[in-house]
Amino acid sequence: METPSSAASYPPATVKKPWYRQLYFWVLIAIVLGILVGWLWPDTGEAMEPIGTTFITA
Repeated sequence: METPSSAASYPPATVKKPWYRQLYFWVLIAIVLGILVGWLWPDTGEAMEPIGTTFITA
């Protein structure tokens, strides 16, 4: 009778991504940058509105 190997009975270990490779981190960075652009350069922020609208509707 064969015994299963211990390596075959466990799923492979997952490696956790570094915090700067996580999507939520970059979403938070984009939100902060959007707020800063709108606050410091409101004309530039208003000119970038079509980019945001296209992103949301796509």
